[in-house]
Amino acid sequence: MPLRYVVFFCALIVALFVFGFSKRLEGFAPTGVPFGNSGEPLRAGSPWSSDLLERFIQYQKTTNANNTQYNLQILQQQATPEEAEYLMEHGVWPWPDDLQQAYLEHVRSSPIVRIEPQYALNYAMKTYNANAVTQMLMWNTPEGQSLLNGFQAQQIFCSPDGQLTEIQSEGYNRWNGFEKKTSTVLTPDQLPSKIPGFEFTNNNNHSCNPCKAVDQDYSCGFRLSQSKDKWSLTFDDLRRRLQG
Repeated sequence: MPLRYVVFFCALIVALFVFGFSKRLEGFAPTGVPFGNSGEPLRAGSPWSSDLLERFIQYQKTTNANNTQYNLQILQQQATPEEAEYLMEHGVWPWPDDLQQAYLEHVRSSPIVRIEPQYALNYAMKTYNANAVTQMLMWNTPEGQSLLNGFQAQQIFCSPDGQLTEIQSEGYNRWNGFEKKTSTVLTPDQLPSKIPGFEFTNNNNHSCNPCKAVDQDYSCGFRLSQSKDKWSLTFDDLRRRLQG
């Protein structure tokens, strides 16, 4: 499954706050990291020590057996050894206070699913590491949704090869009634004039390709005017954390 659809599905989970499964395989796949059938990690070059891996596997088989089952290949790319140790000791992933507050804001704002916010937070902290939640919240912002679904009613979007593409209508075929469309590749510096409220936020408002975020390159900062003051952690705040 292409990464853009994976992150869209994860953003949808946050928007709906559906947490009804008792036993799941969690984790987002970084580019180039294969899914293993068993979920066992490749030990060569592992970010976690062999001792930690063995203890975490045992933790999944015993304490966490009836809850979330993690794909360890993916999890090691998201969570630090210290975070894994914290989960095994406390039963929840460590989240900074502002990330907890941002998550509560998204729960409270959901127009579809109503759930007690503190319960949703407690459940999520047992399931998702901070990096995974940061990704989900980032894709659920207006900027993140625009990258996934298109700007300007989908007239400008990120193509599968990561290019900014604009679709323009040239009218309708007089014989069959089909709409004739053309696509044009845009340069990043055209976006502020093409998309109302679009503004780059890098140093000196330097233009860059925001589509790179879909492939987990979070170096391009931008914002949309409609997202101003909507969340305590903005798209830019969240993507900077992912950038490291």
